[in-house]
Amino acid sequence: MTKESVSSVLYDLQGTLGGVVETSGRDKILRVNNAMAVGEIRAVHLFGRIDALIYDITFLEEINYSITEDDENLLYFLFFHKGYMLQKSAEEKDYITLKEMHHNLFYLEREFEHHAKLPANIRLQYIVINTSLLLQIDDLNKPFLLNSSFREYIEQNMNNGYFHFAGGIDISANKVAESLWASHSSEVLNQLQIHSTVLQILVSQIKYFENVFLSNIDTTRKEYHKEIAAIDNYINLHIDQNFKLKDLQLAAGINATKLQQIINNTYGLSANNYILKLKMDFAASLLLNPSLNISEVSYKIGFNNRSYFSKKFQEYSGSLPSEYRKSHLEK
Repeated sequence: MTKESVSSVLYDLQGTLGGVVETSGRDKILRVNNAMAVGEIRAVHLFGRIDALIYDITFLEEINYSITEDDENLLYFLFFHKGYMLQKSAEEKDYITLKEMHHNLFYLEREFEHHAKLPANIRLQYIVINTSLLLQIDDLNKPFLLNSSFREYIEQNMNNGYFHFAGGIDISANKVAESLWASHSSEVLNQLQIHSTVLQILVSQIKYFENVFLSNIDTTRKEYHKEIAAIDNYINLHIDQNFKLKDLQLAAGINATKLQQIINNTYGLSANNYILKLKMDFAASLLLNPSLNISEVSYKIGFNNRSYFSKKFQEYSGSLPSEYRKSHLEK
């Protein structure tokens, strides 16, 4: 995506939302304050082929839209600081919810169609980092972007022109992202800070997917890579719900025996214990956010009973949630 085309996104949005597009150095900002929305969207061109859209906006009515990608093979990273959105491909029946502090990587081929819903009356603060032309299949050997194992995995597991990997919660990336929506006294300093922060988030995303994801697939037989990705995606996207193993089987397209076999061979755990482990891992990350109380952390991983959550977390970590938070935040 060129500098001109990332800016053209704002003009397309302006055609729908109204508002005024302003220029700030090399960036363009759409400012909106009307009956449809209040806030701003910034188009940032960093260098080479890396661009970003930074949203800080509240829609006053639900926004539904569809996009057919024009770029040759688009790779983008999405990170929500506040709020959420619903998204699905044209082939998928149900929308998935992209939530706060989760990593998301999408790889879309040209002409791929996808749909999104943005909720009303919720402040949305999120960033989409687009590395489109870096990502053509012939270009995937560039070491700057992704290592060879992950590039190979993406190529082998495209589904009708679409690849999505939903990662875990990242408190450190969320903390870095806070500065994107902070006010600064100097316009020049503000722009430098924004560009630096976008790059830090991109580095964090790439490190997460290469380190966390590859540590999983490297221990799994190659023929089960797709199932493991589907299993982890489903758990991460529904971490705040009490889903059943049957739901996990359907998501991965396997029966109960195969589900247990793949998870046990990969992680040495039963399916239920693996789900619990991921929930506790998420809880441990969330406890490092002092703005969340223990009940909120419990709710965000699908536990409606704080006492039961505390008991399970103590079994998992050896500490009560309050003790774990205190010991780690004092370091």
